[in-house]
Amino acid sequence: MHQSSNIIENASNSEWAIQSENWIAVLGKLQKPRKLRERNPNPLILSGHGNSMRIDKGTLLIKEGFTHYPQKAIERRYFKGDLELPKTVRRQNIWHRWLRKLAEH
Repeated sequence: MHQSSNIIENASNSEWAIQSENWIAVLGKLQKPRKLRERNPNPLILSGHGNSMRIDKGTLLIKEGFTHYPQKAIERRYFKGDLELPKTVRRQNIWHRWLRKLAEH
């Protein structure tokens, strides 16, 4: 009985991964190409467990968080004046919001 539930769970996870890849492909087609020397207009929203943002050797180092297992760590490094640097970088963490609300009471 336990083995059959794992098969169903793995099947739904693989379907989710396939659908996710399809949406990512559609998103790439919908984005307009940037003009030469135009800044990246899209915001960068950090989420997931363990995300971080810090200054390292004069650059902005961003480590994306983990949302599932297994997952490779993704690091982004932006230099001062870099056109790839988004106008807005937002760190979204439900745990921090919960702690903030708890501190208000």
